[in-house]
Amino acid sequence: MYPSSYDADFMGDILNTNAIIYYTGEVELLSHGIFDSICGVDVEFYPFDQQTCELKFASWTYDKEQILLLEGPADLSKFRPNPEFVLENFWSEYSEAPNPCCKYPMSMITYYVQLQRRTIFSLFFFIMPGILINVCALMVFSLPTESGEKIGLGINSMLAMMVFLMAMTENLPPTEKLPLAGIYYGTCITIIALNISFSVTVLNVNFMGMRGYKVPDLIRANIYKLRHWQVNHEYFDEDSPVVTSETSAS
Repeated sequence: MYPSSYDADFMGDILNTNAIIYYTGEVELLSHGIFDSICGVDVEFYPFDQQTCELKFASWTYDKEQILLLEGPADLSKFRPNPEFVLENFWSEYSEAPNPCCKYPMSMITYYVQLQRRTIFSLFFFIMPGILINVCALMVFSLPTESGEKIGLGINSMLAMMVFLMAMTENLPPTEKLPLAGIYYGTCITIIALNISFSVTVLNVNFMGMRGYKVPDLIRANIYKLRHWQVNHEYFDEDSPVVTSETSAS
């Protein structure tokens, strides 16, 4: 079987049984073994990812004229469910591959194992807490500056997001593609960091006058322009009646 992981004691996992010889000359050997295989994992859509592993069985030294492998139905009667993945599908395909040692190609049977990750655990322990922490972090904008907890709430939210990000990465194998959940956590941490920097700026401007410092001219000019626009919008909007000299005279 290949691809397979190297095991120096792989023969210890194979059960030796007696061969059955029929009067027609056919020999039947029923044996089973436990093999470790290597399967590439794609966690881009974690925790909604789906994995498909290939198990190829072929002979390294005999061609199809000497050993012909026949595909048969899969026996899942001894299959035990996995708490992390669900077996979605299991099928086999027969093919022939060129054999460098022999004249004829070798027969090969490829078994495909399709697995679907169970999403309840990941959603409850990783995704939902991240959404709730992000909502709490957005509350920093509505928190009054006099409370003195704007910076503390932002820092606690960022630390909580980093803890959940580290806990999630411990359950995932290192791959080339970054999972979408990791991108979400990284984006939330960046937003919270910007939120903390804006809160520091707001607190600095708010308490600047109390310490006797002058508010910067640029900030003061922008505030005056904003207040001027608000006053004009409230008292001189399009729906307000226009008072003319004729109306006042009548």
